[in-house]
Amino acid sequence: MEQKFAKIDEALQNAGCSSADYIRYCLEQQRIQTTELHLLADEFSCDTAAKYCEAPEGVRPGMFVYADGFVSSKVIPNRQICAIVGYVEDNTACAVCLKEKILPWSSDCLTGMPAEKTADSREVVRQIILVAHQKNQMAEAAQWCCHYTQDGIKQGEAYLPSLEELSRIYVNKDEINYALETLLLIRLLGVYWSSAECDAYNAWCLSMYGGCKVPAVKNSLLEKCVRAVIRIRF
Repeated sequence: MEQKFAKIDEALQNAGCSSADYIRYCLEQQRIQTTELHLLADEFSCDTAAKYCEAPEGVRPGMFVYADGFVSSKVIPNRQICAIVGYVEDNTACAVCLKEKILPWSSDCLTGMPAEKTADSREVVRQIILVAHQKNQMAEAAQWCCHYTQDGIKQGEAYLPSLEELSRIYVNKDEINYALETLLLIRLLGVYWSSAECDAYNAWCLSMYGGCKVPAVKNSLLEKCVRAVIRIRF
């Protein structure tokens, strides 16, 4: 077996390709599945195998995130796309889900959010849903994102983005919209709810027309969209 792989390595080098290039090609051609990559660890570098199990090298905004964890700039036939990379930070990416919905932030103007702030966007959303449950009120935007199970995404994996996350997504909206348009899906064009509360009656939104943040009444339905996001590691 070792001699066979030595010949493959030699052939790849002669062709000017790396083992990583070959793994990417096999994944895109569906010759192997991401769930099988651990079998390659003994023959190829473990780091390469692990990398492609999550995302290929050079992850950037507008790339397609597949339900099995693979990330590619290409649409691969017969494989489920679940999101589009919105922005990349260190070894993580915030990816935009494919569907959106017009909903109020809270139809009965939920109040009573915890005073303490946290940098964890998902914890903020968890607190919103917890307070809504405790007060027997609605938090439609956060709840819809939490229960989002479309396109291969598991319940609880998606969440309502923070205002900062929406701002960073806006910077890359051209790349994201190009990918969404390729899939014949609704682009980021409206005004989107964030998880940030402005005051007792308003929450912050971000306009994808100009990138400005605007406060809106929590129970407003007028052109206020909800678009969930997920976090991926690579």
